[in-house]
Amino acid sequence: MAVSYLKGLCTRYNNLLAKELDKSGDIIAQGIQDESVSTQLRQVLSAERRLKDFAAKLEDSMKEISLILEEKEDKEGEIVKFTKASEIYFKLLDGVTQRLDELKIFEEEIQDKITDTKKTESATDHKVEHLLQLQTQMQEQILQFQQLQLQELQRKSQPSTVSAVKLPKLDLVSYNGDKLKWTEFWDSFEAAVHTNQSLTKIEKLNYLKANFLEQLILLYLA
Repeated sequence: MAVSYLKGLCTRYNNLLAKELDKSGDIIAQGIQDESVSTQLRQVLSAERRLKDFAAKLEDSMKEISLILEEKEDKEGEIVKFTKASEIYFKLLDGVTQRLDELKIFEEEIQDKITDTKKTESATDHKVEHLLQLQTQMQEQILQFQQLQLQELQRKSQPSTVSAVKLPKLDLVSYNGDKLKWTEFWDSFEAAVHTNQSLTKIEKLNYLKANFLEQLILLYLA
């Protein structure tokens, strides 16, 4: 292979590496972009691949030139010229090595960001699922409360000779409409009232009303 051709290859790969160094420098300078980390990761991997490929081809071309010059008879002048050119190439290759190290660090930072994002999304999904389950439970209990209210309305529509009796005071947790406090309220109400066999359904409903049933229905069935 002619020396002139190999020198042309060296010049070509030198120029390509210089451009890739500029491009990869811009990628790193942008920093991690939360909305496009996946795209950035692909850009970093692509830049690493191109730098390694062009650097390897430049080194191979330089080695071939060296071997050819060693076998030539009148080679002193060409060796001097090639040595000067090689200094530029070696300096460029040192820059490539440094840039590859920088890209590797940036790649690891992006990978960590992607991992953290996935963990956050997973935790959010779990919280949403828990709230949906809680809401379903609340809706089921509200339906039971509505049925009790309907029974009371039916009872009131019929003549009654029973005089009003004041309900005994029970220590119950009041509910203010906060979904996260629903379980605490329902556990208290269920233990003291809902499963209390000594209370009638009407009495249970009255206890429920006293602990903000109306507010609960307005908040979640509006």
